[in-house]
Amino acid sequence: MDELRRVLGLVETAAAECAVRDVESEELLAALLYVRQNIEKGPMLCGAFFKALRIENQTLRKSEATRVAKMIRRWAGL
Repeated sequence: MDELRRVLGLVETAAAECAVRDVESEELLAALLYVRQNIEKGPMLCGAFFKALRIENQTLRKSEATRVAKMIRRWAGL
């Protein structure tokens, strides 16, 4: 459960900061791999998160990444 909380924290931080900096790091990639492997709908949610990070408009990027991060948390059961 601690690992899951840590992963969700990384994803949520990335979503919050993606409008002001490049958040794609080895740590985030590892966190999303955990999501992909351990959460139902993980592959779909990871794809949606990466798609959100590629939105050019900063405001829309942050909004969509935050929306997907919340969905990841819901599917994780927290």
